[in-house]
Amino acid sequence: MARIQILELPMEGSGDELTTPFVFVIDQVSAEEEQHFGRGASTLEAFATRCGARGTLVVPATLDIG
Repeated sequence: MARIQILELPMEGSGDELTTPFVFVIDQVSAEEEQHFGRGASTLEAFATRCGARGTLVVPATLDIG
């Protein structure tokens, strides 16, 4: 079963205004789930954008975001 994680990217900003950009990482994706995510890629990216994420990464491997 796929799982979702958040990968924080290096902070950016200027002066007193700093932000921490991030991406959604969806790992442990089965072949069937991968096809589903592929067909709904635009919806997935729209969701990520709405949440403030810079994007998504969908992979079948297990990634340890520490």
